[in-house]
Amino acid sequence: MRIILVEDEAITVMFLTRALEKLGHQVVGTASQGEQAIELVGAQNPDLVIMDISLAGNMDGITAAEHIRRSFSQPILFASGYNNKDMALRISQIPNSSFCPKPLEIMKLKEMLDFKTNS
Repeated sequence: MRIILVEDEAITVMFLTRALEKLGHQVVGTASQGEQAIELVGAQNPDLVIMDISLAGNMDGITAAEHIRRSFSQPILFASGYNNKDMALRISQIPNSSFCPKPLEIMKLKEMLDFKTNS
């Protein structure tokens, strides 16, 4: 699976990239800001976007995902250490998206990616 990571923590990007590659996936790009993510999805046409919610810059991950879903059909897997009712409501309104709490565990990530691959 070709994946774009949208995450503003460099250590998390390194961890996820290594974990995804060990699971047989390819990270085709990374972005730390929502605006970058939108452009990257258009340029790379990934199979999946893994999106943090709290990002550098003016746009959060949910807003970036809303923009991506207006123009593209890639599924979005939100990953965040934050989980509240407002965030859950916003995510629930984005089609073809799911949520995985941080800290990300390799086996949980594998299960979610296997589900995305098989659905």
